[in-house]
Amino acid sequence: MEKLTELQKSVIEKKLKIGINKYIVMLNVMGRKDFEPTEKNHNVYCINENFEIIWEIQPDEGPFAEIDPFVYMKINEQGEYVSFSYSGFEYKIDIETGHAKIIAWHK
Repeated sequence: MEKLTELQKSVIEKKLKIGINKYIVMLNVMGRKDFEPTEKNHNVYCINENFEIIWEIQPDEGPFAEIDPFVYMKINEQGEYVSFSYSGFEYKIDIETGHAKIIAWHK
């Protein structure tokens, strides 16, 4: 099973527990040139305690899909895992698959 790299581990900004030995982590990739452009909008992962990757986020295609990293995530009032992109899109994350669906836009 693939693991997060040492570089990825070093930029974990947020970590939410979603089960026994299972976490969603968000990497801070803003302004970094040491990450591939394709990772800029796929910077949320589900991992286990050994940093093995269970899934990488798969966001709906928004207008800025290729250059729109996630900058914040939380559990909302309904108990859903949500993440917010730099351009203001709010995504609901399916914690089983990593699919992220756009549910709102905030200015």
